[in-house]
Amino acid sequence: MCLSALTWADLTTALVFLAVFVLVLYGMSSPRTRIPGPFALPIVGNLFMFVRKRQRSHIELLKLKEKYGDVFRLYIGPFRLIVISGYENIHEAFVRHGTNLGHRPNWLPDIKARSETYGYGIVWGNGEEWRRLRRLALQTMRDFGVGKKSLEEIILDEAGLLCEKFATREGQPIDDVKVMMTSSISNVIHHITFGFRYPHDDKTFLRLIKLLDEVFKGPGPLLASLPKWCQIGRLKSSIKSSRKALAHLLQYVTDQIAEHEKTYDENNIRDFVDLYIQAQRADKQTNQQKTVNHLFRVILDLFSAGTETTGTSLDWALLYMIAYPEIQQECYNEIEKVVGLGRKVELSDRKSMPYIEATLLEVQRISNIASMSLPHMNTEEIDVAGYCIPKNSIVMGFLTTSHLDPHHFSDPHVFRPERFIDEVTKTVVHPDRLIPFSAQDRVRENLWQRPKCSWF
Repeated sequence: MCLSALTWADLTTALVFLAVFVLVLYGMSSPRTRIPGPFALPIVGNLFMFVRKRQRSHIELLKLKEKYGDVFRLYIGPFRLIVISGYENIHEAFVRHGTNLGHRPNWLPDIKARSETYGYGIVWGNGEEWRRLRRLALQTMRDFGVGKKSLEEIILDEAGLLCEKFATREGQPIDDVKVMMTSSISNVIHHITFGFRYPHDDKTFLRLIKLLDEVFKGPGPLLASLPKWCQIGRLKSSIKSSRKALAHLLQYVTDQIAEHEKTYDENNIRDFVDLYIQAQRADKQTNQQKTVNHLFRVILDLFSAGTETTGTSLDWALLYMIAYPEIQQECYNEIEKVVGLGRKVELSDRKSMPYIEATLLEVQRISNIASMSLPHMNTEEIDVAGYCIPKNSIVMGFLTTSHLDPHHFSDPHVFRPERFIDEVTKTVVHPDRLIPFSAQDRVRENLWQRPKCSWF
């Protein structure tokens, strides 16, 4: 039958049938599975709600939480996203159900397409391959830094150079603080990964920083996985720029690996790349090109875990020091009292400087560097806050709701480091409800450089 032959009666009958079918399906579902959320347009879902206000998406999410409760759903194009709010619910989902919800939705088209070239890496991997890469990363941390003088010296060198750069700008406005911070932190990670650092004005290094920034500020995997006809305007150009930057970064890493292969000495493991080469040579069946591409993905994960988040945290820290000069003075007084002006700060000083530690914790709490966790996926049906979350759902924790909860942090919008210092012992209190990046164990191996770099 051709469309022209359809009568209004036919169309009306079809629409009524469709409406009844939807209502029957809805009626058959349990209230536990009816996760509330805003009206979603066909095909695009709630996409426009966030594409238009990408920089203020956490504000929109807070409004949705107030309207729909601690657990609500969104549609980003065809992808249904379950958002979990409040510390207790986030803890229930990502810790109590951690084994079940400890997977990444790496079936998303963007992640799947990248994996064919770069592998899944540490951030997006699942199963045995992820565990193997995690062990390798942890081994690198043990052998090249954590708890050892070598990493402390690397960070101190960068911190000293950063202070010198600030000193040259005395009395002048500074509008590139984040770039300065990011350059120093990237050099620390680059040193541990490739075995050397760059001068901050080196052209290759500046290009590397720019490429990393293009990747980090690009859209997340949900937006990048949308059908091409949904990728319009700034979203389309952002995806294109991010993918172009990835290709250039791959070439850089490939060149570094080739140089490491030529100078590799199994008796002198110099850095993370050497350690990876050692592990891959032990596996005789490993494909060389696959090795290069997968190593690139892991290296990108290490940079993304430290550079962007730490640089942004310190950017906020300096802003709060300007806004609260009395807190800045208190931090300075503690440095002068513990370290003095005649020597460099050492990691062993950290336990004697609770106010600075508390200030950094307060910066992480109030600035909400990562308002949402990375996407997770549950392999089995789970119950959270009275709702049944179906198997293979995309689930994200709304971390901001824990940090701005007035029941746990009084006057949550006030910057007050003292909230993290015990009134009796005068020591730092690390509350469980401070979850600046995630509540789940699987991300902690990527956080190794953040506290140490930030503190120095």
